[in-house]
Amino acid sequence: MLTNGSQQGLDLVCKTFLDEQDCIIVEDPSYLAALGLFHMYNATIKAVPLHANGVDIQNLKGCLNISTKVFLHHPCLSKSNRILL
Repeated sequence: MLTNGSQQGLDLVCKTFLDEQDCIIVEDPSYLAALGLFHMYNATIKAVPLHANGVDIQNLKGCLNISTKVFLHHPCLSKSNRILL
């Protein structure tokens, strides 16, 4: 699939895979434009904190449930926070 940027790609993912109130897990901090888009689709957003070694795996495990359809991971933002993945 070719898109005209990340926002269009995320929108296509939402249209294809999400139903109202589905769960999306994002890193904290996260891509602000994606959060707004997920709110437009009435998704439930859960944030998982990052620490020195990357995503907090224990917290991630606690967020997973049957309605979780997307985990938004963006290594470029993590790199700017000097977190190794």
